[in-house]
Amino acid sequence: MRCHAEFDVATLMAAPVALRRLVLWRAMTDASGGRPVAFDHVQAVLRLLEPDAQASGIDAPGHRAERIGSRLVLTSKPPGAVGRWSPNPANLANLFRYPLSIPGEVRLPEAGWVVSANLENLANLANLENPRIAIVRSDVCPGPLAVRNRRPGDRFHPVGVGGQKKLQDFFVDRKVARQQRDLVPLVVDHHDRIVWVAGYGIDAEFRVTDPTQAVLILRLTQV
Repeated sequence: MRCHAEFDVATLMAAPVALRRLVLWRAMTDASGGRPVAFDHVQAVLRLLEPDAQASGIDAPGHRAERIGSRLVLTSKPPGAVGRWSPNPANLANLFRYPLSIPGEVRLPEAGWVVSANLENLANLANLENPRIAIVRSDVCPGPLAVRNRRPGDRFHPVGVGGQKKLQDFFVDRKVARQQRDLVPLVVDHHDRIVWVAGYGIDAEFRVTDPTQAVLILRLTQV
């Protein structure tokens, strides 16, 4: 399996509609391994580029198209693959990505959680040690946000660690059960940077270092 093509979503969306369709059709045809790509397939991928898209990816003839943050990635399927397929077998049938407004909340039926985001006064908060509450700097996390599960290559900088760490290694260190790792919600910013591994920790870049800083409160609630 391999990434056959990758596009910057903003650049693609800035192109005229006809050119956008043509570019995608050619790239999808190249990635399809000789299978025919129809107009409906191209339209389905174009819908992934919309800000309010409800899906993070689709299976197309011979390949998969996936929106990953600010990028659209086309990944060719391995020979012999049939039916539903994902570039990351661990996430098969478990991929999710939902927009999160500020203020707002999103329900994750796949994982049984609700994630919310609100601008609040730090002085009004109690039990700040609750792992299901994250306090981050709103000036470096203005939105739009999204909630998704893990993807191949995910990294972040946990507070107290001297640099970036693979999310996979972080889960191992925290003894998160293998079967639960695809269900852990990740709050990400508009660059697809991980802000909060919900229930486990925030990225150091978003840590509040001054009590006078404006803050964003992220909450994880079980359905």
